[in-house]
This record gives sequence, C-alpha cells and structure tokens, in this order.
Amino acid sequence: MVNVESSSYRVAREYMTRLDREDLEDPEKLHPIAAASGLTPSAFRDRYGYLAEG
Repeated sequence: MVNVESSSYRVAREYMTRLDREDLEDPEKLHPIAAASGLTPSAFRDRYGYLAEG
C-alpha cells in the first residue's frame, strides 16, 4: 500500500514525468519530447503511445 497523502509521495509525483494523450497529439509538445529521447515524433508515438491511452 502507498500512502498518497504523504509528503514523500507528493514530491515523487511532482518529479515524475507523465505522458498525456495531448502530448502525443500536439506537434509542438511532441517534437521536443521525442527529440530528448533521441526518437522521431512518429517513432516516439509508436514506442510510448500506449502509455497515454485510457
């Protein structure tokens, strides 16, 4: 069990990188994210797109 009310959880969540569907659909957001990972936007979407689904 994780205490989501703890300060350590809140700090970890703030530093966590979260990928939203909007990040994959907006070219201005996707391009720098993909570039930082060394992938093209298309390759990044193919590799990590499932994480933003749901």
